[in-house]
Amino acid sequence: MRLERIIYVSECRIDIAEVKAAMAKLVIDSRSRNAKLAVTGALLFTGTHFAQILEGPPSSLALMMSALRQDSRHSNIYIAARHSISARIFSGWHMAYHGPSQYVARYVKRLLPNGSDADQRRGTERFTQLVLEFLAAPRAA
Repeated sequence: MRLERIIYVSECRIDIAEVKAAMAKLVIDSRSRNAKLAVTGALLFTGTHFAQILEGPPSSLALMMSALRQDSRHSNIYIAARHSISARIFSGWHMAYHGPSQYVARYVKRLLPNGSDADQRRGTERFTQLVLEFLAAPRAA
């Protein structure tokens, strides 16, 4: 089966008073949908931006990106990277999410189109490594 990986960033349009409940619903709904579409990945949320790595069949990712463009919680969606992959790095994670984090904001900012193609590649590589580090870290009880 052919697989692709997409890394995108979008601006959050969720009202600040509704963020906690909206994010809980988003994660539950996304995990269910992603499982049905054979999509894996991880979501980071800075409070102002979403950044997500998605892996799966190209047709599933196309459906997801189309749905995101229609989702009122997102605006200014920017695809930072899209390429074919030989294996998933988020196997078993239909949607990894550890809650909002201001710490990741600077990594997310590096995904936006601000510099050269080389800067963009380095930004996506650093972001991917950061996400993998979050997934490997033990969670507090």
